[in-house]
Amino acid sequence: MNELAMSIKAPKLRGEWVELRFMAAAAENDLHVTKPWGDSAQYNFIVEHQSRFLRLQVKSTKYKCKGCYPCAVHGSQGPYLENAFEFLAVYVIPEDLWYIIPAHVFRGQASVCLSPTREDSKYAKYLGAWELLKLTLLKPDQMKPDQLKKETEDVSDHAPEATSVIAEH
Repeated sequence: MNELAMSIKAPKLRGEWVELRFMAAAAENDLHVTKPWGDSAQYNFIVEHQSRFLRLQVKSTKYKCKGCYPCAVHGSQGPYLENAFEFLAVYVIPEDLWYIIPAHVFRGQASVCLSPTREDSKYAKYLGAWELLKLTLLKPDQMKPDQLKKETEDVSDHAPEATSVIAEH
């Protein structure tokens, strides 16, 4: 358990700490991170890989309830706009784990319930899914023809909006 992080009581301070953790984790996964100036955007970061970009919202959770870690997926002003960002990155503080979830998977929900120990949970396939970000950002000319077909199908299963990113080049 991440004892020091669990002791950060102020939500704003904890959020800033989680954003720093996100930047480090993204860099460890060969992603370049850009932070927009100010707090008016409905996303926290832009990640870049091989000259392609995605917007991410970063959240965290630290309380376990009935076997899962709930995490609100809305802003302080209510639900996010439909096209506010492409992915959600959620840091489960006590477990020191990241979920990388395509926005369309939870759109319309007030929260997600993350269960790191359950392989059959709705979000299990997004646990530590940093490669999904890179896969979404790959250019078709960087893949072999048979790989392009397979990867496009795989990405469309996870993030329909990513298929258009792949198809446009």
